[in-house]
Amino acid sequence: MELSERVRTIPGPFFTFGFPTLYISVLEHTSTPLSSIETFVVPYTKPRSVNSLNSGVSTPATDLDDPLPSAQADLPCTLAVEFLADIYMEKTSQGIEADESLKAATELYGTLAKELDPMRQRYGNE
Repeated sequence: MELSERVRTIPGPFFTFGFPTLYISVLEHTSTPLSSIETFVVPYTKPRSVNSLNSGVSTPATDLDDPLPSAQADLPCTLAVEFLADIYMEKTSQGIEADESLKAATELYGTLAKELDPMRQRYGNE
């Protein structure tokens, strides 16, 4: 079973608090760029309607390497949005599509502060 599938099945609080830390630790330990799991993270950053889950659209075959969120997932996942922003910041620091990546990261961090996790707004202004 792939790492992304194992992490997706971790129950409740550990998954919630451990997701970014677990992935970042494993990726850093193996000298793997964060962007290597970007395709896994992106569906968790979109509202349910964007993911076409339960919308009457036939679902594609399950991709075992990059599984889609379950029908019960609370989307968008704040930690996944943060992780995606971190991926874009890593790309920026590596000079990979730097302007586009910086813009995308800035937008995601703004969305976190203003919409998904307003508690962050206080910390961004100090």
